[in-house]
Amino acid sequence: MTVADELRALSDNQGLIHAPRVVEWAQLNPDSALYREFNWNVEKAAYDHWVWRARQLIAIHVVSEPGKRSTISLAIDRTNGGGYRDLNDVMSSAELRQVAVIQALAELQRWCGRNSHLERELGVVFRAIKRLALKYTKKPPPGKRAA
Repeated sequence: MTVADELRALSDNQGLIHAPRVVEWAQLNPDSALYREFNWNVEKAAYDHWVWRARQLIAIHVVSEPGKRSTISLAIDRTNGGGYRDLNDVMSSAELRQVAVIQALAELQRWCGRNSHLERELGVVFRAIKRLALKYTKKPPPGKRAA
């Protein structure tokens, strides 16, 4: 069975798949596809969780004012171990700002894909995001500057 098959088989009588049940089942079934998706080394798993929590804390608590973030994680930094940049530094650099815009548009495009079943209700939003993404990813003709 595939991971997807195993997950579907774990759904309850209302069709819901509960994460704690998935973990418990996977742990009891070491030959399953799901088992192989987890890190069962408790020390390593705990460390990975703490790093994930630290990322949440940075994003939530390093703010310039309530509700306003003051750091940003750029995908270009993740190849070298990651980290968070001061948002003002990113916004004041044309190159880094462009990276942030393209990254945000990629996140929006993934969101569109996850919600494509709502085309009737959100189609105008999907099309606007697509147009904006094309604007930022088109290469300017030789001798022309990008907008």
